[in-house]
Amino acid sequence: MISISRCVNRAKQYINSQYYHSRDYEMLGKINLTETDFMFQHYKQYTDKYQSVDYTVSFLPLNKQVSSKRCKWVGAVLYNDIVYVIPNGESRFIQISDNVPLEYFGELGHDNFKWTGGCQWKDFVYGFPRTRNSFIRVSIENNKTEEIPLQFIYNSEHHYGGICTKEGMVYQPPRNTDHILVTDLNTMESYKICLAPSWLRLKLRYCGSIIHPNGCIYFFPERNGRVIKLDMRTNKWMYIGENISTMTFDAVVATDGNIYGFSAYEPGIMKIDTAQNSCRMLHRSIFYGAYGTKLGVNGRIYSIPGNGDFVWEYNPVTDVSTKLYHIDNKVKPKFAGGVIKQDGTIIGVPAKEDRLLILTPTQKNIHIPYEIYETNFKDFY
Repeated sequence: MISISRCVNRAKQYINSQYYHSRDYEMLGKINLTETDFMFQHYKQYTDKYQSVDYTVSFLPLNKQVSSKRCKWVGAVLYNDIVYVIPNGESRFIQISDNVPLEYFGELGHDNFKWTGGCQWKDFVYGFPRTRNSFIRVSIENNKTEEIPLQFIYNSEHHYGGICTKEGMVYQPPRNTDHILVTDLNTMESYKICLAPSWLRLKLRYCGSIIHPNGCIYFFPERNGRVIKLDMRTNKWMYIGENISTMTFDAVVATDGNIYGFSAYEPGIMKIDTAQNSCRMLHRSIFYGAYGTKLGVNGRIYSIPGNGDFVWEYNPVTDVSTKLYHIDNKVKPKFAGGVIKQDGTIIGVPAKEDRLLILTPTQKNIHIPYEIYETNFKDFY
């Protein structure tokens, strides 16, 4: 019989293996540099145009009584300027539009952590499974909800959030499992990208992910883990950087091509240097307590306060953090995820709050061009 300590040591050896730095992976994430440079040049020119724009903070109260004992909603999806708020501990979706500020629909049970984050694909909105063994799907036409079962059965939290590619492929990072879960929304068939041999029975915990214009997905570890970089074209993957504790649920790609995300439970801001394949935490003297990171039209980055008491603004060009707004409410977590609209408005989703968080640009009549919005502003948490 193999001892527990020996298993642990073998697991550590596997995780820290240099295999993933072999020559087979030298081209991971390499795409046409001219194309990439053009994308970021266009993106930077757009945000530079709005450098003088600031953001103001307001709130939209919920128009129905809801329990604050659990995380009610986590993440949202934007489609045709309508926001669909994903139920987590709540049993209903919230729909927000200009004509109907707040509409509730669905009856999906009150168990906790059902779905976290989501996406829009074709004529449906999807919530990503977290403890449920199913996607939740909403018809955009009539708000009819249905659960689409996974091909795999899990007994507890198994994946957290995820991303959706332009082809309708959803990639979800592991939550107490040893694999990335990939689901094709065209067929609802799933498969696993295993990150370790099954005999290790590892329970890996990753808490966020993002698509980068270089053709790769990056997955963020909770505590004492390594960032995973996965090439969407080949499904080849590698660990990058050293062990790090990010606790970053949501991140953005800034105009310098690097990835930034406020941490929820660790001090600091995660920075992934995509050119150097490295990761570190910036501003470790500051506790941001953020359950979301959203991009402003001015190129600056805004926090969605969860366990923190402030909305923070971070400028990746000057590396300066500023407190934008103090929220005088001690409930935790306050908000969790949200969306960026094409007019630059940022909406934060209530976790235990009884209102929506609204960050509004001071300049009117903004409309982010489709190609810039889809590549840089659209997210899934």
